[in-house]
Amino acid sequence: MRFVQVGVGHSFHSVRKVVGAIPSLDRIGLVLRRERTATIPVFTDVAACVEACRPDFLLSFAPSASAGAVARTAVTMGVPVLSLAPVAGGLSALARGADLASTGLVQVCDPSVWMPEHVARLCAIGSGAGSMGAGGMGVIGAGASGSGVSGAGVSGAGVSGAGVSSTGVSSTGMSGTGMIGSGAGGAGMSSTGVSGAGMIGSGAGGTGMIGTVEEVQVWSTPVQHAVPLVRAYLGVSRQRAVVQVHRFSTAAPVSASHPWTWDSPRPSDLTVASVDVADGRSALIDVSEGSGTGASPTPVTRGGSVRGGSGGVPRGSPRLLVRGSSGHISGDQVVRLGSDGLITTTYLRRDPRSSDAPEDRILLGEVVLWTNPWPSQDWNDEELAFAAVMTHMASWVGGTAPPPGPLDLALFDHRLSMAISTAVREDRSVVVDP
Repeated sequence: MRFVQVGVGHSFHSVRKVVGAIPSLDRIGLVLRRERTATIPVFTDVAACVEACRPDFLLSFAPSASAGAVARTAVTMGVPVLSLAPVAGGLSALARGADLASTGLVQVCDPSVWMPEHVARLCAIGSGAGSMGAGGMGVIGAGASGSGVSGAGVSGAGVSGAGVSSTGVSSTGMSGTGMIGSGAGGAGMSSTGVSGAGMIGSGAGGTGMIGTVEEVQVWSTPVQHAVPLVRAYLGVSRQRAVVQVHRFSTAAPVSASHPWTWDSPRPSDLTVASVDVADGRSALIDVSEGSGTGASPTPVTRGGSVRGGSGGVPRGSPRLLVRGSSGHISGDQVVRLGSDGLITTTYLRRDPRSSDAPEDRILLGEVVLWTNPWPSQDWNDEELAFAAVMTHMASWVGGTAPPPGPLDLALFDHRLSMAISTAVREDRSVVVDP
């Protein structure tokens, strides 16, 4: 699948490494602010690049301020777009983004939601929260049946019953392609979910161990990453939400200006945003100043150590709690009420590659929830997530997968993030309509 890249972002070397190792991806052009020498043609104008290279899709690293203009140029020329940054920077840009969303050609993905540990947890949640499409921004929906994409799609018709109103997917029917995994007993992402499309799943193949998800708590994760995570774990799409802010005074030895110290605890403010969704589900998000930059809460135990996302942890380690009607997931711990009335505790475990176990995988007990589709590559979790996003985008463009992140859902995420910021800044409740 041929694509052109706009901008380089902060992960240029990771992109080059991942794309170079996946034969089905071919980067044929690069758009930069200034001309420079490279192994592929370099342009300073998006339209000129698309016209000369005729790509199958465009990968945009453009910042929010210019991402909308980049996407509009590509869409005008009939080229699908994958943006790794929001395409709207403010309210006026959000309004303009609605026009782009109606085309079904623009996809916006936060790769942090595609990280292996989130994939495994979403598979463990399974049908209780409804099926989650791709990366928390894709098709959300079918619930107990776990189909995720209910049959799928007539070209451009949107996915019936999946909670997504637009797409342009041509023939998917994802029950066995890795969108939701396959088989009983939690096969989830074991191997089907990752081959080729690198999709994130949780539906019929998931274990559904904690019942219906009712609450999610995300700590020490930036709001722009926390919002798509919350929506993914709650299994909701665009619904009315009420944001409120709660402030607490605490005394802690950790602060934004003094990350780690043995000094006496100093006064600190804890600010938490609560998000109440129309159907009774809710979320708590730590929005305190200096609340962290990590995108992967509570790393799964890996061979006696942990392996998680990058970033500092000035207030403490990133944390994630998902509460369901019959149990909860706290980091790598899964506590649930069984059908026999007994409460059991199981741990997510990540098996490191070794001569005895060549596969990098995440298990819950003996159930495999995720298997690395690129075991021969020495990639970190961010690179694995990016590879999954890219291969899914290529599959969608080729008509064999649902959309990785429809723009209308990404715009809702952005509106919710802005509402949280407004609530914190003005200390008032903010209502977000679908």
